[in-house]
Amino acid sequence: MVAPFLGRNLSGNAQNVTVNLIEPGTLQGDRTNQIDIRAGKVFRFAGYRTQFSVDVYNLLNSARVGGYQQSFITPDPTTLTQKWLAPQNILPARFFKLTAQIDF
Repeated sequence: MVAPFLGRNLSGNAQNVTVNLIEPGTLQGDRTNQIDIRAGKVFRFAGYRTQFSVDVYNLLNSARVGGYQQSFITPDPTTLTQKWLAPQNILPARFFKLTAQIDF
């Protein structure tokens, strides 16, 4: 499609041309709001110090998209799926971690 416009083939027999559809740096995703908490308790008995704690990551279970597909790819005619701005990664789901530490 570019060769008729240029009046010649692309240099190096290139098959593709990169074109910015949107000015770089102007399209931003959602803001990340993630809450992580830790609660713990220390117990002392028989000369030992034991600390039990629970960690909760992504307490509000936000599913913010971390990155988007930046390049436009012609949709597949059989599925008609659009690849541009498709999510590439999301914030991990809420999870818990239990820990115990024994000092002697």
